[in-house]
Amino acid sequence: TGTTGASLKQFRQTVKLSQYAGCNLKKIITKKIGVEELSTIFENISVFNNNMKIVVSLER
Repeated sequence: TGTTGASLKQFRQTVKLSQYAGCNLKKIITKKIGVEELSTIFENISVFNNNMKIVVSLER
């Protein structure tokens, strides 16, 4: 799910809640990466130091 310690069910509930509440999630997204970057993204120490919120885009 891309979350730490959350189940898939909890992740889906969060997405639904944000949609119903009209939350603008763009305000909390720190970085957007492509699938090809997944294998190396966690080598970047700032991911951990800055508590980054990363979205993986499936678009090419």
